[in-house]
Amino acid sequence: MELEIYNPKEDGFIQSIDFNKDEIKSYISQNLEKYQGLIYDDNSIKLAKTDRATLNNFKTVLDTKRKEIKNKCLEPYNAFESQIKELMALVDQPLLAIDDQVKEYESRKKAEKRDQAMEIYNEIFEEFQEVISFNSIEDKRWQNTTFNIKDVRSDIEGIYSNIQTGVKIIKDKNSEFETTLLDVFFSTRDLDMVLRKEESLKKAKEAMQEAERLKAEKVNTQPVYAKPVHTKPVEPLRNTISAEPIETVNTDDGRWYNFSLFMTQENVNELKEWIKENKIEIRKLGE
Repeated sequence: MELEIYNPKEDGFIQSIDFNKDEIKSYISQNLEKYQGLIYDDNSIKLAKTDRATLNNFKTVLDTKRKEIKNKCLEPYNAFESQIKELMALVDQPLLAIDDQVKEYESRKKAEKRDQAMEIYNEIFEEFQEVISFNSIEDKRWQNTTFNIKDVRSDIEGIYSNIQTGVKIIKDKNSEFETTLLDVFFSTRDLDMVLRKEESLKKAKEAMQEAERLKAEKVNTQPVYAKPVHTKPVEPLRNTISAEPIETVNTDDGRWYNFSLFMTQENVNELKEWIKENKIEIRKLGE
């Protein structure tokens, strides 16, 4: 069935809209000359507004006529368009019903192809199913009716082979980070990323070991002070010289030791720190 246009005939459609364009163009050119290069100052701003209104009004007249002619030209087309859409709506009724059935069929076939692909996955990926899911390897092309099920099996076997190779490479490294590296590989299947992760872990471990070494070195270089012994005189700190004999005074919790030291300011600071760290009580002589 072919749609035929009775009126207008093929040569009856409007070909052009003729009007006095040249006359109007000449009129505009002559009347616009006086506006070219005009400069308005504060005193003539009222005239500028008048000129602007005059030009806007003339422009509005032209545009109004354009819209009028456009609407007249579109009147028969708008009626024609409405009638065509009415006919198309009649066609849509059975078309939509058929389309729904076709889509349901295609969806069912895709589900069947996906189930077949999953069966192949379960068969081949038995040892890796806990770490490699079907969704993570699925290719949407497998669901297409044009994609042969043999090609689906070939794809899945290829993926499995690549994973086996990757796992072997990682395990052959005998890395202390093997568990982490396998986790990265199973989630990305990217050996380059695995190698970058291993390098990152090595650097992190080295940094931690270096920090521990520096900490231990710092502890070993801390000055060690001799603790007072009840039966022996107190050892002088570094190059100190005892100026007075040691006198001990007994208390219930311990003894008071009275002594004086010849020390540098640095020695004094270190002694203060040592007293503070060991929570030793001190008092002035004579108290």
